[in-house]
Amino acid sequence: MFRRFRVNGSSMEPTYHEGDRIIAIRYGVLCAPKAGDVAIVRDPRDGRLLLKRLVRTEPDGRFYAAGDNERASTDSKEFGALSRERIVAKVLWRYYQMKDN
Repeated sequence: MFRRFRVNGSSMEPTYHEGDRIIAIRYGVLCAPKAGDVAIVRDPRDGRLLLKRLVRTEPDGRFYAAGDNERASTDSKEFGALSRERIVAKVLWRYYQMKDN
């Protein structure tokens, strides 16, 4: 249900930084994805887990995901909208911060 993750890369700066540790809860019975959530998503091209912000929902239930650092983010502008199955977990909190924000 709850999972720990370590942030890799700079795509979510200034919100999250490389090395930050976060706790996320799997989407399902207790919560459903919505625009504005910071979420763990699965890249449809290679299956990697990515940290992104859900920015828009399509009428067919697909989601657009974007990094807060637009220049350094691989996101829906490259791989398109994500099906609900690709939205893994919602970030609840950061329990270790690599640098002061």
